[in-house]
Amino acid sequence: MKYGSIEPCRFMKGWFENTMPAFSERIVAAFIDVDLASSTRTCLKYLYPLLVPGGIIYSHDGDFPLVIEVFQDNDFWEKEVGSKKPHIEGLGKRKLIRIVKPAQFTREETKE
Repeated sequence: MKYGSIEPCRFMKGWFENTMPAFSERIVAAFIDVDLASSTRTCLKYLYPLLVPGGIIYSHDGDFPLVIEVFQDNDFWEKEVGSKKPHIEGLGKRKLIRIVKPAQFTREETKE
């Protein structure tokens, strides 16, 4: 197998704005290649909150000016995603960018 096993992948047919709201499973990794600012907004709005701490979202659109604006929009992150804007590795510098959701620890975990 040159690229790995396809079995762990799940594909959902349909428009993002129609399929994303119904998706509620936790996510370890996601790869989005949507080419449009509106589709990027929809994907981030619904996928980032489901991402486990330490999970990763890759985007293949990190060099598109309108998509870069979405990733850089603090108001979008806070009001629509419900999170502070995370660090986005490679944004505006590379086509393939990466967001790693910060790990969250409880007080008990930080004492160990």
